[in-house]
Formats: sequence, C-alpha cells, structure tokens
Amino acid sequence: MALTRLNFVAENRWWPRMAWLWLVPACALFAWALHHWYGQQELLQQWQSKLQTSQAQHAPPRVQRSAQEQRELEAQASHVFNAVRQINFPLPSLLKALQAPSDIRVALLSVEMGGKTGNATQIKILAEAKTGADMSNYVAFLDDLPLFQSVYLQKHEIPQDNKEGHYRFQLEMLWQP
Repeated sequence: MALTRLNFVAENRWWPRMAWLWLVPACALFAWALHHWYGQQELLQQWQSKLQTSQAQHAPPRVQRSAQEQRELEAQASHVFNAVRQINFPLPSLLKALQAPSDIRVALLSVEMGGKTGNATQIKILAEAKTGADMSNYVAFLDDLPLFQSVYLQKHEIPQDNKEGHYRFQLEMLWQP
C-alpha cells in the first residue's frame, strides 16, 4: 500500500508576496522617522547651546564684597528682620491675653517686648495693683494661662510718692502666640 498525502487546507501562496509589499513601505516610513528624529536632536542641541551662551552673556555680574561689607549687610538685614517682626507682632491678642478678670484690680503701666527664645517672645510688664493680694492673684492668673510660660515676679515696691499705697511690680514671662 502506498502512502497518500491528504491536504484539506489549501496553501496560501499570496501571503509571502503581500508581506513584502507591506514591509517595504513600513521600512521606508521607519527610515524617514529616524532621519527626522536625528534632525530634531541636532536642532535641540543647537538651541541649547545658544541658550547657554545667552545666559552666560546676560548673567548679572558677581559682586565680591569684603568681610567688613558682608558683616554690615548682615547687620542691616538683622535690623530689618527685627523691625518687620515688631510690625507683624500680634499686639491686640497679647493685650487681650494680659487683661485681668474683673475681680483682680490691676493697671498695666507698660508692656515691653524682648528677644525671641525659640517660638516664645520674652515680655516684661510694669503694672500697679491696689493691694498685695491683687498683685499675687494677677501673677497666678497669668501663670495659669497656657499662652504664658515662666511667669515670675521680678520686683515689687510701694513708691514713696504714691499716697494711696499701691503696689508697683514688674513681671517677666515668655509668650507663645
């Protein structure tokens, strides 16, 4: 018996020829895109070199200062910073926090700001109270407020020229707004 070869699927002979027909334009398109990309890269490098040259020509001249001039500029900057800090200081909220309750009779004579210690600002207060109890109650009132830290009575006195016998006292504290 002889071996018979049966093939029920017809051979597709047009596909290899059609593949070549599509491959040639695809390669041409790829070559054109690659050529265009290289041209764009070259143009980009030219523009970047022009930009660097232009920036170098228009850069502000570097000012060389002596050590003395640098210290003077830093001192000026420090003074300006302190002035801006004082202008931006929330004084109304400080005065509202320092206001004593109605049962403590204390008059504020002066409020003086000191330097900053971390986030806190040092505050000095000169005040006058009718009695020693009012003075003590005011110090305790400020010490209980969470806005103030390290409240202490620096000095107190009864001035000679004061006929009513009011207590004049000075407080120091740290305030964190």
